[in-house]
Amino acid sequence: MELTAKLQALQRAVEEKRALRDRLEGQLQSLDRQWNELVEEMKGLGVTPDTIEEEIARLQQEARALMEEAEALLSKEVTSHDDDSFSF
Repeated sequence: MELTAKLQALQRAVEEKRALRDRLEGQLQSLDRQWNELVEEMKGLGVTPDTIEEEIARLQQEARALMEEAEALLSKEVTSHDDDSFSF
């Protein structure tokens, strides 16, 4: 390949890399904005990125406790209806 062709190929490669860099910088800025919006929304809910895992665990435990309570109440309700005698 002659020198001019090599230089043109290198120039195209440089331009492609610059275009890629520009696209990636745009994506990074967009992701950064989204991250900041999520953090603000989380703050409104009373959590931060540092406390979110603890909050998820607390909510899961609370949900399990409520399910157990609901199952116990339903079981009690079913049992009390089974005890009622119906005679015809």
